[in-house]
Amino acid sequence: MSIKRISLLTLIAASTVCIAGAKLAPGQKNYGNATVKRFIQSDEPFVFTCDIDGFPPVVGKNIPVRIAELAPPAIVAESEKPNLFYNKQLADFITEKLSAAKKIELKGIRRGTTSFQLVADVYIDGQSLAWTLIKKGLARHYVPPVKNTPAATGKKEIANTTGPQKQDDTASPTAQPNAPFIASKSSKIFHKPTCRSAKRITDENRVSFNAREQAVKSGRRPCRSCSP
Repeated sequence: MSIKRISLLTLIAASTVCIAGAKLAPGQKNYGNATVKRFIQSDEPFVFTCDIDGFPPVVGKNIPVRIAELAPPAIVAESEKPNLFYNKQLADFITEKLSAAKKIELKGIRRGTTSFQLVADVYIDGQSLAWTLIKKGLARHYVPPVKNTPAATGKKEIANTTGPQKQDDTASPTAQPNAPFIASKSSKIFHKPTCRSAKRITDENRVSFNAREQAVKSGRRPCRSCSP
């Protein structure tokens, strides 16, 4: 079987999954569909910030949405260092598509793994954004493994009695708690520490800057929400 035929079959299989919609993990709830009122910006890979029509401001204004079941291409995912060129290319493409869209729909909305983040199948003018990114070579279909959480297994959570866990010593040396500017290792945007997007960055992914110029020289741009 030729390489072209294998690639075509891979794309067909991926499109079938994207069109059919993602299956919910055990314990995960589907909150239905919604329409994006305003696209704000593209954040970390496969995440964009928006206002959602018909939602109360506390849960529908300046809310991050992750495009469901996508991951970077294998060559990018296997790299040990963040690929800022790929991140910029991906963010620019998503920004271009969402900015030009007449209608942005969020289908099969569910909770994300971080606070205030939603996960959904995103459709632009009736077309799956996930499928578009896969065809463009900017993403691949990826289903995260289901963790053995109490919600997924139906079992009660047992308290940890083994004492404090060892901390990860591989965190970035630039992750300073009181730095005036911070960013995610996988993002090309930097924020004020008080920004809602900044508060969602995990400790292991946080990069800090003592000066605005340092953040700009790293290839990142200021967040449009907090204007650092």
